[in-house]
Amino acid sequence: MGQKMKSLKSEKPSLVGISLVGVFLATMVLNEVVKSTSMSVQAQSRQVASINEQDVKREVSWEHEMAQQLAADKSQASDKVAGKPSLKDELLFGALEGRYNVQFENGKIVSLELNGERKDTAAVRLNPVDLLEKYKAFFSDRLEKVRVAELDGDNQTFELIGDKNQIIGKALVELDTEGHVKKLSIKNL
Repeated sequence: MGQKMKSLKSEKPSLVGISLVGVFLATMVLNEVVKSTSMSVQAQSRQVASINEQDVKREVSWEHEMAQQLAADKSQASDKVAGKPSLKDELLFGALEGRYNVQFENGKIVSLELNGERKDTAAVRLNPVDLLEKYKAFFSDRLEKVRVAELDGDNQTFELIGDKNQIIGKALVELDTEGHVKKLSIKNL
């Protein structure tokens, strides 16, 4: 029994060594198989695109014809080329930079609020008086001018003045700590 134990102890390190070599070889073979499979898939999907010379000539001739038509008929050119943005587009994507949710009622803005859902959205530095006066058509049909009613840190109130110099509404503006407009709401009288 003692001799059997000694032979098992002497065989144990060699069995562990052979097992480790076997695992290492199996890992290498598996790695090569996976690598060759992925390389063949990449090779199949990354071939040079075939370019037909007739397609290129057809595209160039089509572009040339379109340019001649547009040059000959200026009225048709305005239909095919982008036009000047509307005042509404200028407000939403120019002054407000597309960063605000704007609520309309009967075609008039009743509120705008910074879009808080997007993490990359920062408030825009706006002068509320300039904004209200430049885009007054979107706030009230009767708006003529804007007058400061109250400046209280982060909250500001502006009076909306109509023709005949009467107050027709109020604009309530909420600013963030840096003075950017977070929210603007219109209260018509």
